[in-house]
Parts: sequence; C-alpha cells; structure tokens
Amino acid sequence: MNVIKSNATSLGRVLRGFILTSAATMLVFTGCDQVKRVYSSLFGAPSDEAGVSRNEDAAIEVGTYTLKPETVELTRELIGRTRASNTAEVRPQVNGVVLERLFEEGKLVEKDQVLYHIDDNVYRANYEKAQARYDNLALIKDRYFALKEKEATSEQSYEEALYNWKIAGAELDLAKLDLDYCQIKAPISGRIGLSEITVGALVTDGQQGALTTIQQVDPIYVDMNPSVRTLLETVSPESEDLSETKAEFFLGAKATLVLEDGWKYPFDGKVTLIDNRIQEDLGAVTIRAEFPNPEQVMLPGMFVRVFVNEGTRENALLIPQQALFRTPAGDPYVWVVEEDSTVNQRPIVSKRNLGNMALIDSGLKAGERVVVEGVQHLAQGAKVAAKEITNLPNTTTLEPALTETLNEPSKSPNAEDAQSVAPTAPQNQTTPAASPNQTTPVAPQNQTAEPAQTDAK
Repeated sequence: MNVIKSNATSLGRVLRGFILTSAATMLVFTGCDQVKRVYSSLFGAPSDEAGVSRNEDAAIEVGTYTLKPETVELTRELIGRTRASNTAEVRPQVNGVVLERLFEEGKLVEKDQVLYHIDDNVYRANYEKAQARYDNLALIKDRYFALKEKEATSEQSYEEALYNWKIAGAELDLAKLDLDYCQIKAPISGRIGLSEITVGALVTDGQQGALTTIQQVDPIYVDMNPSVRTLLETVSPESEDLSETKAEFFLGAKATLVLEDGWKYPFDGKVTLIDNRIQEDLGAVTIRAEFPNPEQVMLPGMFVRVFVNEGTRENALLIPQQALFRTPAGDPYVWVVEEDSTVNQRPIVSKRNLGNMALIDSGLKAGERVVVEGVQHLAQGAKVAAKEITNLPNTTTLEPALTETLNEPSKSPNAEDAQSVAPTAPQNQTTPAASPNQTTPVAPQNQTAEPAQTDAK
C-alpha cells in the first residue's frame, strides 16, 4: 500500500512539473491572457491586469553640461629624471698612501678644498733636489753670461748653460706639481658623496676607480624624453592654425615640477635644451629643463613630473572627461541634446585633457549641451529630459593630482587614474574599446530606446 502511495505521489509531481513548464512556454510564445492568469496563479507573478503598463514614450532623464568659450592655459605633462648640472670624479694624480681624509661624506664642499692628504715625503725630496739643481745651473748661467760679455767664452757655451738652466726650471715645476698633487683638492663646489677608499689605502695615478664624486645640484637639470609626435604636436600660441607646429617653442618655456609624492616644487624652471638627435630605438628626443635648487632638496636620479607651459588658447571649448566616449574603433564621440530634446551621437576631435576636462578641437560649438549622466539607455534619436549639472568640477589649472594626457585610444587606463566609473551596459549594447580617461558603453545607431519599467508585485 505504501509503495502504491509513493508511486502516486511521484507521478503527481511529474505531471505538475509538466503543466508548469507548458504554461510558461505558452506564456512566452503566445502571450495569451488566459495562460498568463494560469501562470500567475501557479507562480504568484503579477500580470498586466494588475494595473502596470509599459510607457514606451517616457523621456529618459539625463544630466547635461553646456559648452561655453573659455581662455585656458595649455600645459603638457612630461616625465623626467633629475641630473646634476655638473659632476666631477675625484682621482689621484700621484702614487702614494692616503694619510688623511679631510671632508665629511655627504656634505657640501667648496672648490679647491683639500679632500685627501697623500704621503709626500718622496715628492718633497724630489722637489728639494730639483730646486738645488735649478739654483746651481742659475749660477753657471750667470757666470757664462759675464764671460760672454768680456768675450772670454764662446756664444755656444753660454747658450748651453742657458738651456740647462731652463731644463732645470721645468723639472722644478714638475716636482712642485707632484708635491702639490699630494693634497687632493675638490675640482668643483657641490655635494660630495661617499669615500671609496680609507686612510692607509694605496692610490695610484690613472687608477680605474674614483676616490669620490662631487655633484653640483644648484641649478639642477631635469631630462625628459617625449616622443617626436608629442614634440610636433606643440602649438605656438601665436598661431591660430592647430596644424602649425613649432618644436622650438619649447625653448625658454616655463616649467613647473611635481615630485613623486605629489608635492609641488616651489621654484619654477624653464626649458633650456632640445637635443639635435632622435633616439632611433625609442623615437624620442631629449628635452632639458633647468630649475633652481638653493635648498638642495632635489637630488640627482629622482623621477618627477614636469608641466611645460605652451601658452594660452582663447575661446577654447571644454567638456568633462566623463562626457567623452569612444567607439569600438577608438574614435571619440559625445551625446548631444538637440533642440527637440532628442539625443544625437556626434563624433568629435579631442587630442588632450586639461585637468579633469577634455579640450575640444572640432565637432562641437558653444551653447550646445552634452550628456554627462544617464547614458546607460541612450540610443540615437531617443527622447530625453535634460537637466543641467551645476556641481561638476571644472579644473584646468595645474594640480599635483591632475595631469594632462593625450587622448590615445591605444593606451589602457589605469584603475587608479580613471576619471569616472563606467555604467553597466545592457546585454544588447556594444561596449567600446578602453580610452585613457574612462570605459563607457556605446549604443548602436539602430538601437531603439527602451525606458525603464517597473513591475508591481
């Protein structure tokens, strides 16, 4: 009896599952109201008869930004590395044992300050010997001169005495130099490094290793290696034609420096050099800026960010970076709100960012509105309810956290450098390639706008 009851229960479950599956299939493919009511009674789901209807004509709410002409200062960020303006390796010029080290490592030294003292006993003896020989030959030269005046000796004998006296003078000078070289002096003023030898060490003239190194860091140089493309994109502010480039405009341009920790260096510098050679393996050129360093804060070898001033641009158009999107091919575009409250996807040209704003080169004009919020469900020609966003930050001035970059679609964005978080794209929407500023969805041109709907339970 129990077996029969169990079989009946299992058969009932199978039949109930078959009925539910059939009802769900009919609901999807036929849309029959009766089937919908059966499906709703079985699953407890609401139907259209509950009073909820789709409003396909509802406008999509979006936040917009209105373009207005501005005067902006153009700056270009370059990565550089500091280097000393002058470097000198201290080496011995005579052989001997180091008796004293007369400087403190890591401190500032002055030119001609004595750094090391080498044992000079041998060189002092050689100097005294040369001095004695010089004095003796000077007396002989004077004696022959007196005899020549009395015609008591030949002219040749006097000339030989004179020649020997001059040779002795040169040998005396060499002996004096060797004696002086026993005191190793600083060739330049600057900050001295670690001593590579200790007292008691034997040093030799022409040895491979330096005793220590002195670097001048006031002023300090910053060497940058931008690509040739970056250099050619530099536009002179006197030119209204954006295609006219002048690489020499960098020379003398004002430069501002930001350290690795974000601290803005208080002293401004200027570009002093553009190398005349291209690094063929990198396609880059060396540019050097010079900065005052009176407090010796900057040390050689530091990586820094340099902002080079390129002048100002009148009537410039800027949009927030979050309003700039890219197609899968990497071409930039924006959503423009037309006068009839519909949106239009419009391609633009934007080659650089200034702070958190994108500089528009072409494709937009003053007074037009671009969408910055609510782009998830936009499609070409969709009706929108536009609301101006007034609390958007507009920062185009130099700040440590805000940099200028080129809008190159081939570069992948950094998670910590992203300016905005991209909205989630619908399943039937195409997602574009990554841009340097943000990752955003792209609606196909033939996509129909679908307003959000709410199902009442």
